[in-house]
Amino acid sequence: MNRTAANGEVLGLVVTGCVDYGFVGRPEHHQTGFTFEVSRKAAAIPGDRCCAIDFLGNDVPAADLRVTLYPFGGF
Repeated sequence: MNRTAANGEVLGLVVTGCVDYGFVGRPEHHQTGFTFEVSRKAAAIPGDRCCAIDFLGNDVPAADLRVTLYPFGGF
């Protein structure tokens, strides 16, 4: 069973970060942001809501995970 928020919506996992870097001999630095969505490749139980991860349940094998560039709210 997938865990849901109080309003019944499935909770998603979005990973956001920023890489800060510079070049040798140059004083300025640069930043590149990223946002990825982590989900299952298919429903854990046939007929269940597709792609949701049960955060309080069993571990999800790495082979069953999908990491995709998140199209909303990126940098």
